[in-house]
Amino acid sequence: MKYLQTKPFSLRSSKEHDEKWLQSLLAEDPGILGLGEIDHVESERRQNNGGRLDLMFQDPTSEVRYCIELQLGATDEAHIIRTLEYWDNERSRNPHIEHIAVIIAEDITTRFLNVISLFNKSIPLIAIQINAIEVNGDLALTAVKVLDIAQNIGWEDDNTSSKEVTDRAYWEKKATPQTMRFADDFVSFVKETMNDERLELKYNKHYVGMARNGIADNFVHFRPRKQGMMVILKSPRSEELTEKIEEKLDLVSYNTRWSQYHIRFTERDFKSNKELIAHLIRTAGKMPSTETEI
Repeated sequence: MKYLQTKPFSLRSSKEHDEKWLQSLLAEDPGILGLGEIDHVESERRQNNGGRLDLMFQDPTSEVRYCIELQLGATDEAHIIRTLEYWDNERSRNPHIEHIAVIIAEDITTRFLNVISLFNKSIPLIAIQINAIEVNGDLALTAVKVLDIAQNIGWEDDNTSSKEVTDRAYWEKKATPQTMRFADDFVSFVKETMNDERLELKYNKHYVGMARNGIADNFVHFRPRKQGMMVILKSPRSEELTEKIEEKLDLVSYNTRWSQYHIRFTERDFKSNKELIAHLIRTAGKMPSTETEI
């Protein structure tokens, strides 16, 4: 392996590599950040208070969204406050989706790292230090998580620690036993509709999926809540079907990438709309299985 001499490169001092340049680069290649296989949702996302969130990414498997604020040079108080404010705006705008705040800067000093660590105990917050290096006239970027949500005490108490077993008891604690009984009733209806007794619940970290003989088949899967339950069903989108769902059920969104309707259910909705739900289940069962488990 050949040794190459490198030298630090300040993006803040560069006329060609400004914040817009970095923003565009990360939107095109989010893998630089080391946050997994995430998709770019939007840049310069307008906020209710008149500001703009630099970048929004989403994990298509768990639907976790990353609210990212960039700053060249060293981070400061305003950068931290803006990151938390925009994160709060976004989770209020879409409360059914999990959001994580991400603060990115070229330099996260010990002083501000301590401040961020205090917020990290109660807010899902990641801090990434991104540095540019010049190598033989070319530019390379490195991104290092100086603070991860895995260190977050509050995050682990919220039952998302990787050390915790994701079984029935895990979900009864994260949601409620009543919600999980509702999930049982829904699965029983799926089995009846599909005429397939092999189907069963599969308890994953971020969602409750479906399995057939132990093999995942998430044409329908669930995100149980304290009140009600989010049900995700695969289906091609059509105006006619969307109108029917909106008329009778609580349609939250449609995921174009994964061809999924996201519908918030109560037990009353479920009992009152069996015909429509059966149609959605049969349609979902015909869709090719492309979802990756987490």
